[in-house]
Formats: sequence, structure tokens, C-alpha cells
Amino acid sequence: MMELPGGLEVLGVQSIHAREIRIDAMAQLQDVRAQLERAVIAETDTGGGLLLIDGRLADPSSPDRPGHVGVVKSHRTRYLADERVLYDLPEGHTSASFILVPRSVNEFCRHSCYLRLWAGDQDDWMHGLIRLEAWSRDDLIAGAAAAFAWRQGAGSGDPRWDRQLGGTYQVEEILKA
Repeated sequence: MMELPGGLEVLGVQSIHAREIRIDAMAQLQDVRAQLERAVIAETDTGGGLLLIDGRLADPSSPDRPGHVGVVKSHRTRYLADERVLYDLPEGHTSASFILVPRSVNEFCRHSCYLRLWAGDQDDWMHGLIRLEAWSRDDLIAGAAAAFAWRQGAGSGDPRWDRQLGGTYQVEEILKA
């Protein structure tokens, strides 16, 4: 970010080609958006309720945030030794919970499980499958119930309807407007 006279902040890019400028600008905007999301999450007091966060818990070093539940749609990282237990996980059910161990000395353990939002099919066993993570097992269980309640149907207009929560999709649509 650069600041112009009068305090106006603008994105600075290094490229002179339109395609590369767009790529650079999008990357910078995504970084700014992620910073803003982290700030909102850090300042949100759940007041005993839940805050469902799109993605993993942003700061794995902050277990003092009760009620925060990460909702992970991607399955790039494998957490279970045998994922076949997920193939036939029924709609509305969770897998057994497990502990995500710290990856550095600054992190803390998190509780996690998989939740089937919609029935899978033989061709895509990950259809309708999300992973949740929370600081406490109680928040994990409550988060699973809330996530299932917020699931959206095929007619929502969201291409990721089977694994993205309706509230998240609505916020994304508002931000695009």
C-alpha cells in the first residue's frame, strides 16, 4: 500500500502489463481482506455464542477465544490415517473428533471433526463434507450443529453449495456488490 497526499491509500504494483497488474492487485486485495477478517475475528466477543469462521482458525496461538469454530471446505491436508471412515458418513453426522497437534511452539491443540452436510456419492466421497476445528470439544459439537443448520441447497446459486455455509455465501455476495 502507498499513501497519497491527503491520506488516500492505494495499491502499488510492480508490473506494466495489464494481466500482471490485475494478478498483483488481486493478491494485494486478498491480503488486505485477510487482515481485515483477522481483525474482525479478534475483536468479536461471542458472548457465550458461536462465531463460525470461513476457514481454519486464523490464529492457532489464541485458545482464549471461546466460541470460535473454523469451517474448512478444502481437503488438501489429510488428518485421518484411514479416510475410508468418511466415505459412508451419513448426512448430518460427524466423524469421531480428533486433536490437531501444534505445528510450532507458539500453537495450541485444537479439536476437529468432519461433518457431512449433504449425502456423498460414489463418484465424489468429499461431496458435502467439511472439517470443523475449535478450541474446545463443546464448541466443536455446537459448531457442528450450527454448521448443519446453516447449510445451503443446490438452488442457492452458489457453485460450492454442498460445502459452503449459507451465511458465508451471502457475505461474499454482499462484498462483491
